[in-house]
Amino acid sequence: MLHQHDLAYLPIPIIALRASSNRLAVTAPLMPRLLIALTSLKPGRFLIIE
Repeated sequence: MLHQHDLAYLPIPIIALRASSNRLAVTAPLMPRLLIALTSLKPGRFLIIE
């Protein structure tokens, strides 16, 4: 997605979670970093959390 679209015009940031599955036990450890990103990431930015 990052290399396919110009995200600078978007009014929101885009955050992708990269994990081995979407199970809560696997994604829960990513949540603290996600919460920090949600409060600090600027519109039009893209972030991958792994």
